[in-house]
Amino acid sequence: MERKLLWVLCALSIFTFTTSLFSSLLIFLNDNNHTKVNANSVVNKKTRYKRSMIVFENGNRVDLRNIGSGFEKNYQFSVTNDNSDIIDYRIQWSGTYTDWNTSDYQFLLYALSCDNGVFLDNQNMPFTNEKKDIISSLKVNSNKTVVCDIKIKYKASYIEQTNNMFISDIDVFING
Repeated sequence: MERKLLWVLCALSIFTFTTSLFSSLLIFLNDNNHTKVNANSVVNKKTRYKRSMIVFENGNRVDLRNIGSGFEKNYQFSVTNDNSDIIDYRIQWSGTYTDWNTSDYQFLLYALSCDNGVFLDNQNMPFTNEKKDIISSLKVNSNKTVVCDIKIKYKASYIEQTNNMFISDIDVFING
């Protein structure tokens, strides 16, 4: 009787362990198109593109406070594709908060330039809670790295913005 009970308990333990392992594996290999940048770098979670990486030189959080006329700040990041396919990324502002006066906000702009020839200039910054694409399509060829620079500037204006703030995250998604 004790021997049968021991075999049943052993079989149940093996079954439980195998089921837990299989469930964990399924969760780990879950196809996930969105890569939320955290700190300075992140490896993409999508299994098809496991070998891609985004690295931010100074993190993905843009935090601008007490800026005046002529202010400029750069945020640099690189996108590496070590996969056999071309990867198409979308880069987006999210979690945005600003207390800027709407009439003066038109002077806070950004430009994007990448070493693969992508260039955007004088783009308006997003408003509070607005998810806005920085760029909707950034293609990175197989086994290549693209370095991009976002330059934020407050064009000279007669109104100082030293008491206002702009805070936003830069999120990265894979298109498709």
